[in-house]
Amino acid sequence: MAENLRLRIAKKAYVFDIRKKFAYRQYFAPKKKDKMELRDLGSLLSGKRAVKKIPQKKEETSGMQSAAQGAAGTIKIAAFVIAALVLLLGVAWLYLMSVPPAPSEEKQGKISVFLDVNVSQPELLNLGTEDNVEYAIRNVVGYATANISSLGLSIGVYNDMPPSHVFVLDYPREGADAYGDFRAALRDYLRKKGMLVTDIDIEGLANVPPGATVVVPTGFVPSPLIFPEYKMPYPEIVERGVTIVYIGDRWNTVAETPDRQTVQVLSADPYGLSFSTRERPKNESGFGLFDPLYTVEGRGGRVIGTGRVFGSVSYVKMGRGYLLFVPQTIDGGWRSNGTMAGENVARLVFDAPWLKPVLVGNATIFANDTINASGESEIFTLPVKSPLTYMRIVANFRDKVGKEHGANIVLQAERELNSDIFMYAEGNTVAPTSITDQKIRMMFVLREGSSQRARIVLQTLREGKVEKSEEIEKSGPTALDSRKSYDYDASLSEGDYVLRLVDLNGNVYARAIMRIKEIKVEQGKQDWKNGRFNFRLNGPTGEPVMREVVVSMNGKDEQHFPNGQAISYNVSPTNLPEPGKMHTFTFRIKGTVKKLTLQAPKVSKPFWENPLVIVFGLVSLAIAGAGLYFAKPERAMFGLDVPDFPPMSQIKIPVARPTVLEIFEQVNKDYSWSRMPLRLKEIKDGFRKLTYNGKPILIGDYNLERMLEQLEREGHVKSSRGFWGLGRWEKESGHTMFYMSMYRQMRDVFVTNAVRFTKIGASPDYDVLVDIRKGGVYVQIYENEWTVARALSTAKSGPTIIVFPDEDRIAEFGELLVSTSEAAVSLKVHIDNGVVTATTIEKLEKLVKDLRGT
Repeated sequence: MAENLRLRIAKKAYVFDIRKKFAYRQYFAPKKKDKMELRDLGSLLSGKRAVKKIPQKKEETSGMQSAAQGAAGTIKIAAFVIAALVLLLGVAWLYLMSVPPAPSEEKQGKISVFLDVNVSQPELLNLGTEDNVEYAIRNVVGYATANISSLGLSIGVYNDMPPSHVFVLDYPREGADAYGDFRAALRDYLRKKGMLVTDIDIEGLANVPPGATVVVPTGFVPSPLIFPEYKMPYPEIVERGVTIVYIGDRWNTVAETPDRQTVQVLSADPYGLSFSTRERPKNESGFGLFDPLYTVEGRGGRVIGTGRVFGSVSYVKMGRGYLLFVPQTIDGGWRSNGTMAGENVARLVFDAPWLKPVLVGNATIFANDTINASGESEIFTLPVKSPLTYMRIVANFRDKVGKEHGANIVLQAERELNSDIFMYAEGNTVAPTSITDQKIRMMFVLREGSSQRARIVLQTLREGKVEKSEEIEKSGPTALDSRKSYDYDASLSEGDYVLRLVDLNGNVYARAIMRIKEIKVEQGKQDWKNGRFNFRLNGPTGEPVMREVVVSMNGKDEQHFPNGQAISYNVSPTNLPEPGKMHTFTFRIKGTVKKLTLQAPKVSKPFWENPLVIVFGLVSLAIAGAGLYFAKPERAMFGLDVPDFPPMSQIKIPVARPTVLEIFEQVNKDYSWSRMPLRLKEIKDGFRKLTYNGKPILIGDYNLERMLEQLEREGHVKSSRGFWGLGRWEKESGHTMFYMSMYRQMRDVFVTNAVRFTKIGASPDYDVLVDIRKGGVYVQIYENEWTVARALSTAKSGPTIIVFPDEDRIAEFGELLVSTSEAAVSLKVHIDNGVVTATTIEKLEKLVKDLRGT
């Protein structure tokens, strides 16, 4: 249960009623009377006007008697209204009691999510001509699910085997104090993607199967991988199709033995690797590695390809596998943030950006309307050239509460047949013969390496079922090494079909895909009320359909038309379309069927015909009539109206601590920011998005500051320079709240002046790179004396600005420059030459305008 802050939010409301100082007002002076008995209430409900008399004192004036009678009339009206409301509430209560309550989550128990995805062995189907041979890959995906609301597939086709299983090498580690968090984050991220993570020791590394990825987070290279005496050289492991992801320092410096002894690596790598520290690569694609130490290239030997991914990760290809280098340790590369390291490496492993996919596609099996389902789905890919490829199918699915899950399947698609079916049509896409009246020319090329003959049958399949079957040679058996032309009658409905050459024993010789183009329906004038519709049918290439067309609506009222160029379809009076419903029009042309589903427009009724409006109208009239009947004329009295402030209304609203803290993240999300400190006004605006009794929450400055101060004492938030942020942001970003607040102020200046700038953490050498002059201007936020070294580094590349929080910090900085150290002297020279400029955050905007010349 969320703990509530012991604070209340007060809402102040002032209402002013503007009127004259003196005005006629109507007053009721209720007289103290006896408590009403049940029999008195019964007499009011029965319509009797007699009420039990109450003895009065003689000295009471006639005006007070009239006021008492008015009070009695008011009670009568109130009693009638209460009785009507009780009657309505009783009817509503009876209705609610008749509806069975929905079972709670506690009674339902824990949600059990189940998914079984079974992908058949991919089939390569001919898709090109003899001069340009291509293949489409056919997959049949079988699935069975429970408590799943959506199922989608991401399909990638590769020339190399993509990762299917992940191993983590269990070996002595250096620079890995955060290994526990790293291992947990790696496991959790890949589990959601459907990939298992298993630990493996150094002896088992030699038996890792092809297609596996081995993560080696050891900091120093394990000596068995590079020293010949262990008889486990890394090229032999990689060349089998294994991918090794190494996280640590260079291999040509120090190695570590299994008993935690470090040994020097004196000789160069004998297999062709070359390590370089001349370049400090920059990260890309959101990869969070800090201070990359080196790059790797291949220099002959057994290396057949090199490159880089995510900007800073080098890869080397050997045989069928890859060797990746993440040039830092876990602690050094992610500043001891093991969770971030695990997620970054997991994304590197899963995305496998070093593998260039031949094809990438998506398919949706079902979405947002199915909880429990089972069945099969036939999926075809776009054309590929190679007769040997690898397929990676990732199932992405959500359970009924929206949680994401995944499954990862890797298959090999290989041509296993010798013969071919070629069609002389682009992409094997043809128009139906029933429209063109022309058969499709095909070429059957049999290469079975046999002088025998067999009776060959051409089968046409759709979704795995045989639609039709025909023998390709009526005169007798066909030679199994021959070429034969064939004219095929493609009088079929639109869709994808599989053509197969088989003999009478069921042996398959060749496969191809055939795609039938759709007929296009153009809608003309539509008269839904009288059931009159105009259509026009065009063929796949736009030509009008000049064949007889049979049209029906919802399977009824079939009507024949000599051609599809001009169709005027009239529905019978007994089959008029129902307003607001979906209606299906079917067009049949020989074996081709085209369906068009349209929704009839709704017919809106006048609001006064709504039975609910009528009932409430009658009730309102009854209440109004009773009020008029029981009301007694009232005497106008003079009174002095002195307007004053009404009492202050105050609403106390309990707010949960997690709700308040979530406002910081939500405001950042609304502005597309990340860990950006907020002003008090921005936090107040965030509270407006919270509601209480359907109304937005308004919080005053005093209450907000009290709340933030309490959260700051508890360590949940921190403040700096008038900005507030979550305390955990410092650990996640590696920056202090002072640094983030300074960056926020700088950001506001750059955005206001339309100046492009880099995001925080874009480079370890500077804080912000501003696009003011050619080559940019480097900006450093002054926190301590280490800023001097960074400013000297960027001053070599271009103009540099050091931003201080105030003039006092600039004065302190000036005292540091009095030193005769090399760094201080060098910085003073750069400042005198105008290469380095020191300014405060308040003067930054003027400096930016001066640099831009505006």
